[in-house]
Amino acid sequence: MAVYSPITVARFWSKVDVKWSANDCWPWMGATRKGYGNIKIDGASHSSNRVALELFTGEPLGDLMALHTCDNKLCCNPRHLYAGDASDNMTDLHARQGRCIDTLRPSDVIAIKSRLKQGHRNVDIAKEFGVHRERISRIKAGRSWAHIE
Repeated sequence: MAVYSPITVARFWSKVDVKWSANDCWPWMGATRKGYGNIKIDGASHSSNRVALELFTGEPLGDLMALHTCDNKLCCNPRHLYAGDASDNMTDLHARQGRCIDTLRPSDVIAIKSRLKQGHRNVDIAKEFGVHRERISRIKAGRSWAHIE
């Protein structure tokens, strides 16, 4: 059984925007790490989706990960989460919206970099090109498409 103190449980849920509908995503409002919710418990960092799933099931995940059915990294709605291993995560990654297939062309990246230089917001550029804002951040930081000027 995953055991969290009542104080930890209360602190955790105070950082989640719990919606009235069980169908909605419940976004993590606290600290993040690599785009995922992050909470320190007894000095150790834990992903918020993992803690949410453990609180919901009452069981520790062990070597398993908390995976999202909603594809929202900040979602803590336990009805949107399930336990899976790395293979499950990769299968999900490939199955969802072609995330592993690069839908951007070099001409798109040139236009994106131009908009970034003009001061456009990452989120606005992402909407225009139909990608997640994190893709724009990686381009801006030179972590992807660095070979395109």
